[in-house]
Amino acid sequence: MPLLLGIFFFVHYYKVVLHGLSLPPGREEIGEDTAKRVPRDERTYFIPDLLTSELMWTALLSLFLIAGSLWLWDAPLETHADPVVTPLHVVAPWYLSWSQGWLKLADKTIIVGFIPLLMVAFIVMPYFEVGKSRRYADRRVGISVSMVFIAFMLVSNWMGTPEFRVESSPDREVSIKVLPEEGPSLLMAVPYEEIQPGSYLPGQVVSGSPHLTEALAYYKTILEEHSCTMGNPALTDFHVAACRIEEGGTGEKRYGVGINNKEAMPDPYSELRVEEVQDGLLELNLYYEVANPDDLNEILNISDDWVKHKHIDSNYEEECRYFNKC
Repeated sequence: MPLLLGIFFFVHYYKVVLHGLSLPPGREEIGEDTAKRVPRDERTYFIPDLLTSELMWTALLSLFLIAGSLWLWDAPLETHADPVVTPLHVVAPWYLSWSQGWLKLADKTIIVGFIPLLMVAFIVMPYFEVGKSRRYADRRVGISVSMVFIAFMLVSNWMGTPEFRVESSPDREVSIKVLPEEGPSLLMAVPYEEIQPGSYLPGQVVSGSPHLTEALAYYKTILEEHSCTMGNPALTDFHVAACRIEEGGTGEKRYGVGINNKEAMPDPYSELRVEEVQDGLLELNLYYEVANPDDLNEILNISDDWVKHKHIDSNYEEECRYFNKC
């Protein structure tokens, strides 16, 4: 896709050099094509005028993007990809994320056929311009259609993100943020000597271990985002909203929270279990237990299969704190 865009870009400039540039729409008489008939003293030549102008604006835009990435928006590089691991909520490249959003709405066969039709319509639309001139007042239909198309593509790009109609189990959502499948995290970045074998609760304050305390506070925050309460909290000092209950056709209940009613765990119990499996190697295990709010003796879900290992020489703390990847 970037290669095709580059090819079209240079073809466009070749056509500009070959056929010339028209006057601005406001200075052009209705029905008159001023390309190749622009007065010599008003012409803008590609070399050096247009080329230097484009290079200047490109440099300024690059400077703005670099400055923004350094001081306004934190966008660190991802870690090295693991060919045997598919991370949760994988998204398409930016130039295809809009199509991924549409695939969530209808059958894939329909969407795959609709995408080429839309692209063809977008390409041929200028040839069916109903305006009698290039002036903006005479091109309201074309400009309006273009604005609607831009808004449509912006919404489609948002639909391609995990925030739209993508939902995993709440415990998986917590685990992937606290102990991601790839790369560092606040918990993985805790210095090895601060983590002792045992069990730790979300939000627990561990004396003499400030980094572990910080990681456990983050663990609690993420757990609260994916939890709700039915009035029987299993963890103390746990601040979550009340559950919103939906019943399915079979009588099965779904517990949600928030405006979009995302799935949540009702009054969960969770802990971090740490075990030294060999010298210099720790096993970190996130454990979840959710009781049935209607019968606290019945366990709805037990999950203890999210496991990560931390080696004494892993250097997660260096990657996290010095390269700003957490």
